[in-house]
Amino acid sequence: MANTIVDQHGVEAVGIGLTSTCNLRCPHCYSRNLDQGTMNLADVKQIVKQFPSLKMINFGTGESLFAPDLIKIIFFLKFKGIKLALTTNGTTVDGLSDAVLKHFKDIDISIDFPVAKLHDKWRGRDGLFKMAMNSIARCKRLKINTSVVLALMNTNYKYLADFKQLISKYRVTLRINLYKPVGTNKYLLNYRQFWQAMATIAKNFKVVSCSEPLLSWYFPNNTGGGSPCGRSVRIHPNKQMTPCVYLSVKQKDEFLRFVNEMPAFCLSCSIKKSCRGGCLGRRLIEGRLKKPDEYCPLYKKRKFPNLKFLSSKNKEFIHSGYLCTMILQ
Repeated sequence: MANTIVDQHGVEAVGIGLTSTCNLRCPHCYSRNLDQGTMNLADVKQIVKQFPSLKMINFGTGESLFAPDLIKIIFFLKFKGIKLALTTNGTTVDGLSDAVLKHFKDIDISIDFPVAKLHDKWRGRDGLFKMAMNSIARCKRLKINTSVVLALMNTNYKYLADFKQLISKYRVTLRINLYKPVGTNKYLLNYRQFWQAMATIAKNFKVVSCSEPLLSWYFPNNTGGGSPCGRSVRIHPNKQMTPCVYLSVKQKDEFLRFVNEMPAFCLSCSIKKSCRGGCLGRRLIEGRLKKPDEYCPLYKKRKFPNLKFLSSKNKEFIHSGYLCTMILQ
């Protein structure tokens, strides 16, 4: 995989950062240190041409509304029969017409706290939570698959039960990505906090899908084969590619070099085929390529907690198996 867009015949899912521009500066944002850039319609046409098996695209990274060709790009991809998803803080939903929004299959609204005062304070602007709730209600009215997306951190993991009340109120799902220490590790869950969060999830939610490799202990029929990011592509606003949205281009080659390997400690593990040492992107960022996932109980000489996750029969989403994530109901 080169530093520019190349031919990838087997890739079906691509994440595209149409722009690095955003109207917020969230403390935990992974994209703050990315090279700046914005794609136009010609760039997206080139992506579609060079990924002939492409079926799904998610727009993320910056706030897509600030890409000047956004509407042209949406209509072009819809014409091509490519399913579209969007991750947004609510601004892009707020700025698009109903007619345009209807072209999205899935829309994820990013929320850090299920309480307006806390969410707005964290993101540095009053009214953001209200805008996000209005965006959720609008997407629901338009019958778009809608989720709240949460970066799970040591600052908000204790609010998971409250998030359950929030998504139940709006009848949407909750998608959880574990915070990756890009730039700083101050928001990273420690071992105890991670498993406390998983216990809360098991108690309060049903699981629509789970592609977090370590949790294949509980979900043996997950997408399988370790980090799903190795089977999809992220294209940053400067048109450079990585196999994981959290990785810089400089980290890409190291990821690809280790994607078919696993730590020596894991070779005798009963879930090695599905876990393969846990999230590879997280291990790379943390400098743990030759060590198992930080949250692995066996590596800590402990047993996996006795948790019973309930499964949901809800249909899966574009993000199911697209990256290391959990979708909950």
